[in-house]
Amino acid sequence: MILSLGEGGLKSTVPPEAALEAERYYKYGGVENLRNLILFLGSLAGRDFHPRPPKPVPWQGIYHPRLGTFESREAYFKVYPLKPEVGILFYRSGWENGDTAAVEMIVDKLEDEGIGVIPVFSYSMPDPRLGIPGNEEALKLMEGCDLILNLQSFTLLRGDLTPIEKLNAPILQGVKEYYKSEEEWRGDPQGISPMSQVMSVAQPELSGTIEPILLSAKAEVNEPRIKGSYALQMPIGDRVALAVRRIRGWLNLKRRPISQRRITFVLHNAPCKSVEATVGRGYGLDTLESLVRVMRAMREMGYRVEGIPESGEDLVRMILERKAISEFRWTTTDEIVSKGGVLEYIDARRYREWFDSLPEPARRRVIESWGEPPGEAMVYEGRILVTGLKFGNVNVILQPKRGCAGSKCDGKVCKILHDPTLPPPHHWLATYMWIGENSDLVVHVGTHGYLEFLPGKGVGLAREDFPEISISDRPHLYIYTISNPSEGIIAKRRSYATLIDHLIPTISPSGLYDDLEEIDGLLRQYEDARRTEDEARMKVLERQITDLALKANLIEEGDEGFERIREKLHEKLSLLRETMIPYGLHILGEPPRGDELVDMLLSILRFDGDVPSIRRGIVEVEGGDYDKLLHEASSGEVLDDVTLKARRLMKLALERGTERRLIEETLRVRDHGAMEALQKTMRYGLEVAGKLEESEREISQLLRGMNGEYIQPGPSGSLTRGRVEVLPTGRNFYGVDPWRVPTPAALELGGQLAEKLLQRYLREEGRYPESVGMVLFSMDVFRADGEEVAQILHLLGVKPRWDKGGRARGIEILPLGDLGRPRIDVTVRLSGIMRDTLPHIWEMIDEAVRAVSSLDEPPEMNYIRKHKLEAMERGLSEREATFRVFAAQPGSYGAGVNYAVEASAWRDEEDLRDVYVNWGGYAYGKDVYGRPAHTSFAFNLSKVRVSFNKLESDEHDLLGCCCYFAYQGGMTAAAKSISGGDVKSYWGDTRDPDRVDVRDLKGEIERVVRTRLLNPKWLEGMRRHGYKGAGDISSRVVHLYGWDATAGVVEDWMYDEIHRRIVVEMKEWFMEHNPYALEEIARRLLEAYSRGMWEADEEKIEALREIYMELEGILEDEERKGEFQGGDVRIFTKRDVDEWRQKAERIEGWKRVIFGMKGGGKL
Repeated sequence: MILSLGEGGLKSTVPPEAALEAERYYKYGGVENLRNLILFLGSLAGRDFHPRPPKPVPWQGIYHPRLGTFESREAYFKVYPLKPEVGILFYRSGWENGDTAAVEMIVDKLEDEGIGVIPVFSYSMPDPRLGIPGNEEALKLMEGCDLILNLQSFTLLRGDLTPIEKLNAPILQGVKEYYKSEEEWRGDPQGISPMSQVMSVAQPELSGTIEPILLSAKAEVNEPRIKGSYALQMPIGDRVALAVRRIRGWLNLKRRPISQRRITFVLHNAPCKSVEATVGRGYGLDTLESLVRVMRAMREMGYRVEGIPESGEDLVRMILERKAISEFRWTTTDEIVSKGGVLEYIDARRYREWFDSLPEPARRRVIESWGEPPGEAMVYEGRILVTGLKFGNVNVILQPKRGCAGSKCDGKVCKILHDPTLPPPHHWLATYMWIGENSDLVVHVGTHGYLEFLPGKGVGLAREDFPEISISDRPHLYIYTISNPSEGIIAKRRSYATLIDHLIPTISPSGLYDDLEEIDGLLRQYEDARRTEDEARMKVLERQITDLALKANLIEEGDEGFERIREKLHEKLSLLRETMIPYGLHILGEPPRGDELVDMLLSILRFDGDVPSIRRGIVEVEGGDYDKLLHEASSGEVLDDVTLKARRLMKLALERGTERRLIEETLRVRDHGAMEALQKTMRYGLEVAGKLEESEREISQLLRGMNGEYIQPGPSGSLTRGRVEVLPTGRNFYGVDPWRVPTPAALELGGQLAEKLLQRYLREEGRYPESVGMVLFSMDVFRADGEEVAQILHLLGVKPRWDKGGRARGIEILPLGDLGRPRIDVTVRLSGIMRDTLPHIWEMIDEAVRAVSSLDEPPEMNYIRKHKLEAMERGLSEREATFRVFAAQPGSYGAGVNYAVEASAWRDEEDLRDVYVNWGGYAYGKDVYGRPAHTSFAFNLSKVRVSFNKLESDEHDLLGCCCYFAYQGGMTAAAKSISGGDVKSYWGDTRDPDRVDVRDLKGEIERVVRTRLLNPKWLEGMRRHGYKGAGDISSRVVHLYGWDATAGVVEDWMYDEIHRRIVVEMKEWFMEHNPYALEEIARRLLEAYSRGMWEADEEKIEALREIYMELEGILEDEERKGEFQGGDVRIFTKRDVDEWRQKAERIEGWKRVIFGMKGGGKL
């Protein structure tokens, strides 16, 4: 007999009515019904049993620990003495089984604060067959509450969220730990278990829940009658206390009249790239102008906002004139005080009292790292300086420095470089203490700051974790780009943020310019001469093209044969013209309009997706073959023409609609049958235009959050990869279902990436690489559905095994015969976010490595097995020999190399190698979480012959963040230094899924430099944003320098052109808007020259020095007192800093094993 309950699954062999009756017994629940279920099953099996009918039990109701159970609000309100402000939603099974200890503690603690509650239990998901109403009805019992605390897991509703939206109240998420006890959770740096994270954090986020706080954990209860035990959920006292404080914070915000509400905005900066140059850092957002517009909207709404600056430029001018920032190379505490940048002086006694209230483990760590309070950072006459500006009830504060102190930036003061788990300094803590005391709500502005990356558990924080200590009990909103789900998810989970997402900048074609445009024109003339067989003209053009291409650094002296030069130029120019670039920065609440709207639509409709590509539609209407065109290197001119037609077509469609006549007027129609598909794409484009227009609501959505209202959830990801579901913005975004990664589509693209990588290496080296070093960021999962995860699995010779629901459930080994090549080893360096948010992914990779390393295959056909055996010969255990997944120490983030490079704390490749290995030498896998494994990491790096990373859209690029050069550049430097051999660096390109490519990293650097950093169009977009645009240009130059320091992939001509186009030609603009940014650029160029990274003629260097001396003269200030670094480049490495060296020596035993001696050497 087979009895299957519910819909789907196995087919029952009993009559349908019997199966439904059994399901009633089970879902009604309770001891009596379950006892009768057993009797009922026995009767179906032929036994003479006589069960009673199922006894109905309420599907939902109100349960109060002292007042009992109520089936209606009216009955509850008759006996409940307080006004219910907080609704608590929990599972009916907990009420039914007496598993209500957590609910009871929460109710008691809230009522102790005078906060009325209405605790509601429900069956969660509806089932019409059994008359189960589900949460849609249960939520009605909480109407009128100002806040909801959800204790259920998974999504609250399936599909339509209208019932939640009607409540219009924040929904805080009470997390359950299903697999660990409280003691186990406290001792585990990972925090909550991976399955609990999916069920109790990630899934509820789809319903718009916020602030996931662990409130209960598993407790085993012995039951002698069954000689076993069962599990209950027991509350965690200090976590419940935090939830109550945070609930009180939201209620206090809502109770306070708008005119009295105190709001603090926290602007970010990038200290390693100059505090003074990067005030208001935020990826793709003009944070300064956006903040001014937000303040205006607040004033209109009734907030007391006084003295609002006229523009973002005026705001940052006020900040810098008063030096309302942290001390840095050009700023001292004396100057901050004298110029009026201090919001408040925190005396040592007051700070000490607050500091002593922190958990002892946190206090101990801070004192060990920064000394006794008040420390040294931002201290003036014994008091800590909190800097910022005050506009009535609005404070604007620049986030404090997180890992250094003083008016310097070098290897001595960069303490985070010495210790990745470094806690924040006293100044940071004092600033956030002040924010907590003087704010009803905190808003962090732009992607992203350092709060969410402070040390602590991955997910499910404890009271000693520094993100929680910093944000405390203040309601927290975070303005975040829609295109960065991975880091936004961390902000939600580790800093208790409600996100208000914003649109990306307008994306438009990069275009060709200057010599590139002239060469393109000459190539067109050459093709015309070739068609007419005008050989004399061809010879003249060959010389002109070759000379100009040499001048533009598109080819090198000695490139053989004009046909190869011509082919190479077509390939390069096609790559450049097919690149899309951000034009300027987004301003909150300002949707793209006019030509910018057209460009944005084209970037979204560019590739096949929900509808055919608009360019495909145009080509096919005109009778062409779009797929053939895409793969012809010389088709760039034609594609340019198609793009112009698409632009014209969409511009007309926005004005006149999508009628066929419009297409006939614009195109040379040869295939009338293809017009319907093109019209469909155009109609789709108009729908997207409407959703883009809705981004106008971003500021109003922020104001709703500031009013303590519910912020609708929504998807996130790459808009230009066709994910239009991320629109409209102004929502609290969530990630993807991680269990469906990699998707079948991603598996296909990942396989192509793997094979193209191997074929490239085969062409260049004549053999397969035995090991590939893979940088795996969580953005691959959240934005590309796991393309690189699939690539890693394909290199190993395995694929995911999916269940019927489409979820990856383990791996399947592919036979060598099917692969047709050896299994390629991998060394995977995870980001900290990947480690924290997607543990089952790296566990799957670890499972695959262990499985293939144990196969009985020849070592020359299984490099994983080969390297495992070699490692074991060097003294590693079998488990250590199969470690392939590495990341930073639990609770820390990053690769460290960016700090070394940007603080000039390196002399040679070995310095960067040591930082990379020391920071990243912690192993992760099944039952392994952050085990120190530096020897294994270094051994695996010694086998790496190719380093690899990728991106899936032009919304981001490898100069946009220091993490790219720190992880991949650092890996390249480390692998070269350890092995003593050459290590290639490749870059994957899946921007167009129909044209997957793997290119040399130098080629990718060139693509990005030419289309962005040197492109007059891109620079003009940045110039529109004044100070903020200048700071973003400066940061990209620093990142380019970082790539050269680590991977040596920057050509001299790039430095030459930056000097000419940016330093010289844009000098006056920088002087007007952000001289600190120009100083940072010039300083890096001079450092590159002094290190031998840039070979430049003396005349150019002398001109650069003159500009720098002029800058120094401007930035030198007579009022500045005390020691400051200014423009000096001070090189202090580990060898020069005792504290750093001593910490490193504790973990550098790996060198003795790898090199066979203490110190350096090659493997």
